[in-house]
Amino acid sequence: MGNNYGPSPYELVSAGLSACTAMPLQMYVKRKKLHAEDCANCETENSKIGTFTR
Repeated sequence: MGNNYGPSPYELVSAGLSACTAMPLQMYVKRKKLHAEDCANCETENSKIGTFTR
């Protein structure tokens, strides 16, 4: 029958929460023009790459 290859209920909820967090955040960043170039000069002191924890 099944091979248990699909996501668990917890993984589905996590994916939904991630999507519902990322979409408004992306829209806000674009509206405020806060986005940096795609990793241009990533290693410099002024780079704007980071992580967020929710």
